[in-house]
Amino acid sequence: DRDLIVQQILQIGRSKEENEFRIRPGGILHGVNVVDTTGAGDAFIGGYLLNDVTQRSSSLQSSATREEIDLSLGFGAWVAGKKLAGPGARSTLPTAEDMQNELGMDQETVSQKIFKLIKLQQD
Repeated sequence: DRDLIVQQILQIGRSKEENEFRIRPGGILHGVNVVDTTGAGDAFIGGYLLNDVTQRSSSLQSSATREEIDLSLGFGAWVAGKKLAGPGARSTLPTAEDMQNELGMDQETVSQKIFKLIKLQQD
C-alpha cells in the first residue's frame, strides 16, 4: 500500500469577491494499492458527478458550497482509489453494496467517512 496524492485533481472555484478562478489541491487518499491506473480518471469523474448530482437532487441550490464540492472530490477520489486496486478499467469499481458497507447509507455518515479517508488540503 502507498498513499495516492490526489493533488493532480484540481478544484476550480470562483471567488465572489475578486471574480477570479482559483486552483487548489483536492486532498490525499491514503493506503491505496495501485495495480493498474487504466480508467482511474473516468472512475474519479463518475464518482464526482454521482455525488454532485445526488447532492443537488436533494437541495434546491443552483450552485454547490465549498464543502459539497470537497465531498464530491473526496467521493470521486474514493471511487478512483477502489478502481486502482485491480486490473482493467472496471474490475474493482465499487458497487452500491461496497459503498454501503464502507461509507454508510445516509449523506451525513458518507460525508464523515469520506472526510476521514481523504485528508483535504486547507488553503
